[in-house]
Amino acid sequence: MNEEKKQAIVEKIYGDINQDGQVNIADVTALIDKLLKLQEDIKRFDFNEDGKVSVADLTNVIDRIMTDESVTVKDLTDLIDYLLTADEKIKELDLNKDGIADTQDVVTLVNMILGK
Repeated sequence: MNEEKKQAIVEKIYGDINQDGQVNIADVTALIDKLLKLQEDIKRFDFNEDGKVSVADLTNVIDRIMTDESVTVKDLTDLIDYLLTADEKIKELDLNKDGIADTQDVVTLVNMILGK
């Protein structure tokens, strides 16, 4: 079996966040790390400070590029990149399928590992 096929099989294991082919406590750590990173991204890209990252932040960044030297075109491109990949990141982490990546997904993963 070639390496691409092996990787495709590993990626399909539900709950295998670190993609090592097993669902175990290492995946809990990986999930928490990714959730924390997601929260950092939200804080970084929530330019209009409404608690979420959306197209409204794009408008805010564009307006601020013209008037605020602390906001740059790089901020705009980073925000666009984030918006293009955010849904995919959330789906990967949303183990309980409620549309939100949060601590309840950690509980779901722990229960999976414990066989509950």
